[in-house]
Order: sequence, then C-alpha cells, then structure tokens
Amino acid sequence: MQAFAKQMQPMSASNAEILKRLATLDLSNLNETDVREAFLAPLIDTLGYIRGSDYTVLTEQQYALNPLFLSVGSKRIKLDYRFNTYRTGFWLLEAKEGTATDPNTPPQITSDMIGQAHFYAHHREVDCPLFGVSNGWFTNLYDRDSENPLDPVLSIPQRDIVARYSELYALIGFDQITFRLKRSLLKRIEQVLSADVDLSRGEEFVRAVAVAAASARPKVLENFRKAAAVVEAQNDREFFDYLDNAHTWEAIDTLLQAGLSMGDLGKASDRLAVRVAQYQGSNQYLFFHKLLLKDTRPVSTEYYFNSLHLLGNIAMRPALADVCYGGGTALTPITEIYAEYADLLVHHLMARPELRLMWALEAVSRRLCKRFLVSADVTRDTILGHVEIQRFINSEERNAFLGPSPARTLLQIVDHTTMGATGRFFAKYYNPRNRSFAFPVALAEYQGLERAAMSLETKTEGAYVELKKSLGGGWSELTFIDSQNRSFDRLGHGVCDVISSYPALLSALSERTWARIEFLARLGNPFAKTCLQKIGRAEPTPHPDVASELITIFDPSQHD
Repeated sequence: MQAFAKQMQPMSASNAEILKRLATLDLSNLNETDVREAFLAPLIDTLGYIRGSDYTVLTEQQYALNPLFLSVGSKRIKLDYRFNTYRTGFWLLEAKEGTATDPNTPPQITSDMIGQAHFYAHHREVDCPLFGVSNGWFTNLYDRDSENPLDPVLSIPQRDIVARYSELYALIGFDQITFRLKRSLLKRIEQVLSADVDLSRGEEFVRAVAVAAASARPKVLENFRKAAAVVEAQNDREFFDYLDNAHTWEAIDTLLQAGLSMGDLGKASDRLAVRVAQYQGSNQYLFFHKLLLKDTRPVSTEYYFNSLHLLGNIAMRPALADVCYGGGTALTPITEIYAEYADLLVHHLMARPELRLMWALEAVSRRLCKRFLVSADVTRDTILGHVEIQRFINSEERNAFLGPSPARTLLQIVDHTTMGATGRFFAKYYNPRNRSFAFPVALAEYQGLERAAMSLETKTEGAYVELKKSLGGGWSELTFIDSQNRSFDRLGHGVCDVISSYPALLSALSERTWARIEFLARLGNPFAKTCLQKIGRAEPTPHPDVASELITIFDPSQHD
C-alpha cells in the first residue's frame, strides 16, 4: 500500500449526474462569473468542500499586497476560491471566462492566467502549494514550487471530466489533498538531502522535522477535539436511530454483547427503558424473558454486567415499578427482578450450570485465542495489515476517534472467534426440542480443553510475557484477557461495579446476596468493597487463601 494514501470514496449517483451535466455544458457564452456559478461551484461540491465545514471553501477573499508589489497595479488581491482543511489553506482556484466564438477551438489557459494564480499562491497570507486555473473548457492544476510552475501537474478538458475525475479527486479531493502534499514533500526532501555530502545533515534534518511535528501537536489536538465531537454526535445519531427502530427484545444481544462503554450503555439503557415503559403486556414479557436468559443461549461475560446495568436503569423509573414478567396479566415489582438477577450474577451463575459452563468456556477460549494470535509472526502481521487497511478506508476523523489499532483489532478477532467457538459448543450439547443441555458430557469436553490450556499457559508463560513487553503499548488491550478466570474475576468485578452504581437499589438485595458481596470483598474485589461502604457495612478482613477460592469460583463443576 502506498505511503500516505487514502481510499477514494465511491462516487454518489448525484455527483455522477453533476459530472455528466458539466461535461456537456455549453460554455461558449459564459463570462468569468458564469463559469464560477455554472461550472466550478458544482464541481467543487463533488470534491467534498462545504462552506462552514472543516473542509471549507472561501470565495472572493481579499488580501493586502506588500508595498513592494504595488507595481502590479493594485493594492489588494482577490481570490476566486481558497480551500482550507481545518483552517489551513492548501490550494486555490482561479476562474476565467469561457467565451468562445467556435466551440471546436476552445480558449486555452494562458501563461498570464497561470502567472496571476501563481503570484496569488505565493502571498504570505495565502501560501498555497497547489493552485488551479479553469475556464471550464480546461481545468488545470499546478505545483507552485515545481521547477517549471507553468507546466500543469494535471490538465483535464471539459469533455474528459467524467473519465478523468478520479485523477482530479486524487489531487485535490477534500480527504486527499494533505496526503498528496505529504508524498510531494517526501519526494522533495529526498531530492534535497541527496545533494548533501555530510551524512549528519540528514540526521539533523530529521530532528528538525520532529521539532516541527511537535510544534504542530497543539493544533492537531485542537482538530482532534473538534472532530471527535462531530464523530461522537454522528455515532449517537446512528445509535439512537437503531434503538428507536429495533424491537426492544431484538436489540438486547446486539447492545449488551457489544463491549459498550458505561457512558454508551447508559444512553442505551435510558432509551430502551423508555420504550419498555411504552409497550406493556407481551412486549415486556418477551423483553425480560430474553434479557434474563430464561431460555439458555451463549452470551459473553460483558452481557451479564451490561444486562444488570440495563435492569438497574429500568428499576429506577417509577413508570416501570411493576412489569409484566411471568407471561400472564400479573405484575411483578421490578426491584424483585433486579435483586433476583443480581444474586444469580454475584454467585457466578451457580444456579444455572449450563450458563456457568459457557462462561468458563468463554474465558479459556479468549485466553487461548489471544495467546495464539499474539505469539505467531504471521498473525501479528495480518493484524497490522488489517489496521493499515482500516486506516486507508476510514475517514481521518474516525481514525482519530477510537480508530483502528493492533489492540482493538486483536480484541475484535478474539471476541468474534470466541463467540463462534462457544456458539458451536452450545449447539453441540443443547437440544432445542426439549430445551435440555447435556451438561455432564459438555463439562467433560470443557475439562479436557481447560487442562490443555493450563498446560500450554504454564509452559509458555515466561516467553509470552517477554513477547508482550517487546510489542509495546499498541498491543495492550484493557479487558485483561490473559488473566480472565485465572487470577482475575472479570464477572465479579463487573457485576459489583454495576451494583455500586445504583445505591437506591442496594436495600432491595437479599442478605444472601450481601453475604456473597462480602465474600468477594474478602477476595480483593474493590467494587464489592464499594458496595459495602455505600450501605454502611464494615470492610471485611482479607481472605487468607484468595487463590484457592478463585479456583473454586472459576470451576464450572462447582454449582448448585
């Protein structure tokens, strides 16, 4: 893949129609103003520049001339078009009349026209490395700093505007211009450095470039903050559009297994809670039936604490104090449902052996999958290649705001692979006709996998830890996959974190639940300690053998 490159977005049908119209537009009677309005304005729209946006076009901007240049006959210059990317101008475009007595011999772009635009491009307040001149018949682009700026880097006749539009867009499209200039700079740098006789001069220049890049960081961070707000707002619109149009029970798995942040999950919970309140009866029954896994299905660990978060949000709404939960007309207090589900989760699914087994299988599968992916050169190279492809395809705004990275791509592959593996495992031992799960044989297969995983982890631990250190922070995911269900109780931490987030519901929890929370606090769970603090209970003494207790918690053969 070419360095400093960005994929061109597919042309929209509307832009294709604009180009077809421009290719056959009669220019023979158009003066300069007409060329701007009838030809250049729609062409500029197709290039992605929108007035008032971060990729904006400025029209008829005036700039004062230095007194040394008053001999040109004017005190000011006026540009037809100047194009800015995040308030930095990179190219300008001058319009010229298209009047022609014979359309078969259209007017040419003259050296005087080029010279005028070239002069404008050098103005200290304009400073555009690219400039263009167009009379509609010909649209030419020039490199201000080339050895012969009168030679166009691109010249497109009107009749070829459709066929050669991709060449034009690749140079000055709103999302292409900075990449083109970087490639040009690299070429020029190589040319200049090749004239040195002292190798240290090249190193000196590299240091100077690093200083210049550091000086640009405040501006880049300012651009990032602005772009992040725009992308986040767009994501929210798409997110809420989905929530508003999907059935509540259909949205459950999509949302609760998506690894949402607590902020996004809170937004989703707010929206879904409103919809659950609006539609009572069978809709509520179906929603809670699926939310609380009344029919067994494989889900991720995130699902459990995310679903508890959603349930807590619902329980805080007076309109949902009593809901349709049992399938009939009787109503059930929502706090009772919340307390029952919280108890199931703080006990690590002990009352649901089949769910507990799937939870344990997910943890082992995630650990193995990540270890295999990180340990092999070929898979790491594949992940890095995937990251580069995504950076090539995505907009720069999306790349900057939670864009592709080795760690994020690794996590996506691990989660996708793990969910596929647990889904196949579940289908192998679940009988949908009588809704039974062959737990003993499923447990035996899991135990064989778990023994193999433990053996592999023990034998390769030292080399694996050193490898991860050598890869650096770009590969560090934040879900602690390697320690999940080994030394880290991800389910217990997540569930207690959610419970502590709803202090108004703490009193609804049973004494049995509180005893378990106290036990988890003894094992070092910080969120369990927070729960105890919020209800005024003393922090218990640490357990003398945390490791042994965690082994029991993680063992799916231990269940009610």
